[in-house]
Amino acid sequence: MSAADSPAGRPPASNGARGSVRFILLSFLLWRGALFALNFAVATAIPERIPNPERDYAAFPEQPFWDSFVRWDSGWYARIAQRGYFLEGAQSDVAFFPAYPYLARWLGSVAGGPYAAGLAISNLALLGALFFIHRIARRYLDEDGARRAVLYALVFPPSWFSSTFYAEGLFLFTVAGALYFYEEDRLLAAGLCGAAAALTRSTGIVLFPALLLGALHRRGWRLSSLAPRLPSLLLIPLGLSALALIQLDQVGDPWAWLAGQAAWGRESAFPLLALFREARSLNPAFPKDPYSVSVFLALDLAAALGLFAVAAASLRRLDSAHTWLTLGTVLAALSSGRVLSALRFSACVVPVYLVLASATRRPWLDRFLTYAFSLGLALEAVLFGRWYWAG
Repeated sequence: MSAADSPAGRPPASNGARGSVRFILLSFLLWRGALFALNFAVATAIPERIPNPERDYAAFPEQPFWDSFVRWDSGWYARIAQRGYFLEGAQSDVAFFPAYPYLARWLGSVAGGPYAAGLAISNLALLGALFFIHRIARRYLDEDGARRAVLYALVFPPSWFSSTFYAEGLFLFTVAGALYFYEEDRLLAAGLCGAAAALTRSTGIVLFPALLLGALHRRGWRLSSLAPRLPSLLLIPLGLSALALIQLDQVGDPWAWLAGQAAWGRESAFPLLALFREARSLNPAFPKDPYSVSVFLALDLAAALGLFAVAAASLRRLDSAHTWLTLGTVLAALSSGRVLSALRFSACVVPVYLVLASATRRPWLDRFLTYAFSLGLALEAVLFGRWYWAG
């Protein structure tokens, strides 16, 4: 049977660990290869958005295909990679976390610069995350279900950002790694991955209460049984402490990253109140304008509500740590007073793929979701590459 003959275009199943590895590698190459081919065609045939005041840099001036992977927030990561943190103007790079741009800087010395290194990091991290997701899924699902989880992680529309000069790929890898090692009861490795996640994105810190509560639940809520291994989980907030020390050294303020969020309209708010307030701000006429801000606001609202649904579904399907992680992620995002980029953030919430895989055992539903996601993924890539806001 060919790959085209299998459900939703998947490579054919084969038995054993070798078959799983082959499936993951082949799925990554097929789906990302097709997406990159689309991006190449679009980059050479469709002009960028004009006028475009955001285009104040070019990562690959002579190579429009590679340049199309570097947009929007990529510029902030590039500034950190090139010069470190600076406070300047209303918006500043202090709002962004250091693990991804610093890795791009260090590896850039042997990989042709931070942009090339960053793109390599993103895609290799995405591939690594797929292996973790598969291993986690096998604890709850059969092999077919685990493969569905892998595929959903590849075709979920905002997963496009995991292949760009953004921190999403690295963040997904560190979160999936932390969850995998937690599931294996290897808390030191889970804590190290969690610390890396906390240095990559602000919501990485949610792993600390999620894994702590999950570990306590496993032990019948007996803190004494967890106490000897608690230092392993305390590594996670140390990641955030490392960011504070870096910014104290470079800009003189350990909380600069928190204050910097205000430049993007984020401020402390009660999460459910923020959700209600954002919903009320929707413009009911938005379908008349296909690029209305309200379109993306509606998608982000749907993503936030979807994460609540995933948290509820995971209660009876997954370890409690997955529930706490999902709930903590959406509440942390909403506590900033906005749902901005909630759809993109949801792509790094591993339980999303586990719940979807669990709920799509019927082939027709699996196919429908895969094809629908694929169309959304293609649209995300096209919008992003042409300098339109895509989340």
